[in-house]
Amino acid sequence: MDTAKTSQPIAENQPQLTIGDAYQQAVDHLNAERYHEADQLCTAIIQTAPNHVDAINLLGVVAQRINRHDLAVGMFQRAINVDASRVLLLYNLGISYHQLGRIDDAIQTLTLALEKDPGNSQVIEYLNIVNNKMEQTFQKARSFQLSGDLDQAIEWYQKTLEIKPDSTAALNNIGGILKNQGRLDESIAILEKVVNIEPNNPEALNNLGCAMVEQGRVAQAVDLLKKATTIKPDYLDALSNLGSALDKQGKPSEAFTCLNKVIAINPAFGDAYYNLGALMDKQGKAAESHAYYREAIRLNADFPDGLSNLGDTLLGWDISNEVVIPPPGKPHIRSKESIDVLSKLSQKEEELPDEAATRTQYSLESVLKEFARQKDGANPDKDLRTLLIQPPIYKTAPPGEAPFPAAEGGPPTQNRDKIDGDSIITTYGLLSVAAQVLKSGRKALVCNISDFTWPEVEKLIRYIDVDLVGITCLTLNLRGVAAISELIREVHPHAHIAVGGSHPTALPKEMLQHYPAIDSVVIGEGELTFLEIIEKLESKQPVTGVAGTAWRGEDNRVEFADPRQRIDDLDSLASPHDYFSLRILITSRGCPFRCTFCGSESQWGSKLKMNSVENILQLIEQKVVIDGAKFLAFKDDTFTASKKRILTICKGITEKKLNFVWSCDTRVNSLSEEVLRAMRMAGCQRISVGVESGSPTILETIKKKLVPEKVIEVSKIARKYGIQVRFYMIVGNRGETLETFEESLQLIHDAQPSEFVLINLTHLPGTEEFEIYKKEKNVTADLFFADDYYMNRYGFQDNLTGTTKEVIELWKACYKNCGFKQAGVDESLAALERLDDLPSAQMDLAGAYIRAGDADKAEPYVVKAMENGYPLAGYGLNYLACIAALRGDYDALEVKLKNAMKSSTIPIIAENYNRYLAFIKSAGIENGSSLKLLAHNNFPERLGKAQQPFHPVHFDIP
Repeated sequence: MDTAKTSQPIAENQPQLTIGDAYQQAVDHLNAERYHEADQLCTAIIQTAPNHVDAINLLGVVAQRINRHDLAVGMFQRAINVDASRVLLLYNLGISYHQLGRIDDAIQTLTLALEKDPGNSQVIEYLNIVNNKMEQTFQKARSFQLSGDLDQAIEWYQKTLEIKPDSTAALNNIGGILKNQGRLDESIAILEKVVNIEPNNPEALNNLGCAMVEQGRVAQAVDLLKKATTIKPDYLDALSNLGSALDKQGKPSEAFTCLNKVIAINPAFGDAYYNLGALMDKQGKAAESHAYYREAIRLNADFPDGLSNLGDTLLGWDISNEVVIPPPGKPHIRSKESIDVLSKLSQKEEELPDEAATRTQYSLESVLKEFARQKDGANPDKDLRTLLIQPPIYKTAPPGEAPFPAAEGGPPTQNRDKIDGDSIITTYGLLSVAAQVLKSGRKALVCNISDFTWPEVEKLIRYIDVDLVGITCLTLNLRGVAAISELIREVHPHAHIAVGGSHPTALPKEMLQHYPAIDSVVIGEGELTFLEIIEKLESKQPVTGVAGTAWRGEDNRVEFADPRQRIDDLDSLASPHDYFSLRILITSRGCPFRCTFCGSESQWGSKLKMNSVENILQLIEQKVVIDGAKFLAFKDDTFTASKKRILTICKGITEKKLNFVWSCDTRVNSLSEEVLRAMRMAGCQRISVGVESGSPTILETIKKKLVPEKVIEVSKIARKYGIQVRFYMIVGNRGETLETFEESLQLIHDAQPSEFVLINLTHLPGTEEFEIYKKEKNVTADLFFADDYYMNRYGFQDNLTGTTKEVIELWKACYKNCGFKQAGVDESLAALERLDDLPSAQMDLAGAYIRAGDADKAEPYVVKAMENGYPLAGYGLNYLACIAALRGDYDALEVKLKNAMKSSTIPIIAENYNRYLAFIKSAGIENGSSLKLLAHNNFPERLGKAQQPFHPVHFDIP
């Protein structure tokens, strides 16, 4: 027993409330079924007197009362550790073991209690219950039910019914399980049987009422739930369910009263808060809804859909890109032959037009043929053969085969899924290195094999003959770099292997220590360094001492040359666009800001270097006028870092009448109304801004030098001119809590971007965050080279418990809202009025009218935009098809979509055609169904035919 005096205050701020008084109040609360208050008082007692057996026991009893026998077991065991002589503790522990279905533990514990007090009638009676065969079968079923093995639970409840066919407890539990499995007809039949046996069984009435709600029989459900609460007025589950059912019945006032009654009885009853959240959400009261959902989650972090609904109320997001086509007024019958023709047409693979493919001087096919290995190993032309590779992420097995083990370069066990998206696009830096090699008159083979299976990779490497290999390395593809380096060393033992990129730049020593197949690491800018490596090899000199490299010296010690001076004149470099068909432009290197999560300074140094405006305009003119590009993406870290520069670029685009749309990455604190309007008039359609967090505290922690108010201001200005705004957000920054993440969601709600992207914080080498992480976790950079390392593993997801788990769950729940949010008619109309009939703004307004179902108002704007030269004409063709559909003219819809497919590579045209085909095949017109078509003109991520080396398109190798 705890030796603390009962007169001792339980807390400094409650000197009048002694431990004895607090315990007695806790007992009173327990007897009055005010479990939350009893729990709080007992917890306070234990903080002051950790070994207060009675308080610990009472916490266990509270857990028993709310059917949390797992928690109760822990409390009773803790109390027994303090005082093992008390029979009551053993008795209570035996009850909880029994309720969990742990029959052997229950018998052992109760037997021990009986040994200590042989005449204890309570223990004897309960031990007889436990030893009862039917009771054992029933509790076995309950244990399976609690563990989630519902099929086994039903099987054991059926065994209980074999012993006692009218066991309403077993029948009721089976009915509840079937209800939760969605097997409503079976559930209702069983629960009705229970009610027939015991008409006043409140648990069965509650379960039956819930099943009928899900089946849509709300009025009957309300009657059943009212009866359950009449029989048992303090039955909180039934009261909460009744409140939800009354809401569904269209009686919100009664529902509100009912749910508040639940909270009055037990302020800790999470279901009631959850149902109140849903009630307020339906009434459009977002703040109240958010507050109720938040309290439900506080009381029960594992509440089903609680975090998801909380995210919905915070965001209020509508991401529909569709127009719903109502059924036509007259039947429109198609023959089977007509449908077959449509099907064949949609399945036909069209050769998509390229943007001036003849301009590209680089031909992978011809170079690949030149690099074919000779049987005798001879190199007839004696030229140095250079291979530049975008490597696989890791060793990928062919479809249907077991993955390679992590220790052999296969995917880490945390990430068996295929990685795609930006991770498989060739880095701009590798293509820039290739451009310098090609400009010098030398041969180079550039291949993107990032999504090739490992047998395909082996086939390519064994087919070619190379002397120098350059591999671009990110943290993401580190495993693939290791695997392909080993393969190249095996097949081409004479070849020099150089690795560059952000990861080896940050960790050159570790790269050479862990990967013996690599000969050199290129640090920082690679163009001039790589050319010097080529010159060393051509002159048969050792590849050592090249400025900007690291290599192995004597005794395998890593040695470093002097740092290479940064390239001051970026205009002097050959452009990748002279050799490769790209739609991405990078016109500067570095960033003037120092965010803790970013490795830009590690790669580029502290000073921002930029191409000249003249060089940029010349390149844009080449891409648009000569290559025929319709859209371009500027992927500088901060494209608008210089106000004078961006305004001059926009002026040049306008004066030269360069007709294309474009996007850029930037920061809100380098944007203004003047800049945004100029960008829009010059063709800017989307800006992507790094916001990272909506919490002022987090923004200060990560040195973002940004305030949420500026984000809202710039977003509103951008939307004012019809510019789409995409937010990049980071989840799990240092100090992240559920509250700071809610601030991020609130910022999204207030700023109303067109789109937001939520990514998990990743500790990348070369960043301040990684240096902090190393100190906090006492680790080294060697962790990146572990067999089973995965880049996110050592980030925020390190320990998914408590608040961290809640944030991760809310983050996942918000993913369904990450789609594109379209501007409405009013916003698009206002933007057009400010932009002097800009064709892009005309097309935006047309899309808004179409999504609103107004074909007549939409059509003139589509026509005007196309007549005025809107560059992405495929969007216009798709809108005309949607207009035809809105008018019920499915023949015109079909014709327009077919024509659009022949003349445009915009993906949504093919998607809409396939939707239309499926609609026809399902006899949607005859059945009066609605057809849903995509109707947007968002900035395109990719158009045209994917091709090497920018994209990992497969090619034939003999």
